Amino acid sequence: MLKSIKYALFTGFVFLPSIAFTAEAAGGSSDPVDKTAARLTGSKMYVSVTGLNVPIAQWDGYSGMIAVDAGLEAADAEQKERIRAIMPRVKDALRRSVNGYVNGFYTQGSVPDLDLLIGRMQRSVDKAVGKDVAVVTVSAVIIHPYRN
Repeated sequence: MLKSIKYALFTGFVFLPSIAFTAEAAGGSSDPVDKTAARLTGSKMYVSVTGLNVPIAQWDGYSGMIAVDAGLEAADAEQKERIRAIMPRVKDALRRSVNGYVNGFYTQGSVPDLDLLIGRMQRSVDKAVGKDVAVVTVSAVIIHPYRN
């Protein structure tokens, strides 16, 4: 008897989140809230892009890592959904542009040139999603030096 009660409680807890999720998806909420976007901007067209981490290469190995937190301000709701649908492609384009900047223009120990970095990122987004579809915004650029 005790074993069957434990089993019933376990299955109840396993199915409880799925029932709550289904109720919310069925009409409890109209749009999922992106907490990162809500923290950075009040815009409904903002799509956050985090996790752009690129190693900084030097002649004798890697000297550090650059971490960029960015976002895209979409032109309209349709474009926002399209950007979300192809987010892996957009992230790849942004990561490549950061990599090109860091391993081509960045000098170790200096402050990154945000105008140059954002310009490169914007061109890569324009190629990935189309010109004038989204504007790149950068919320943080952090250089993490490796300790030897």
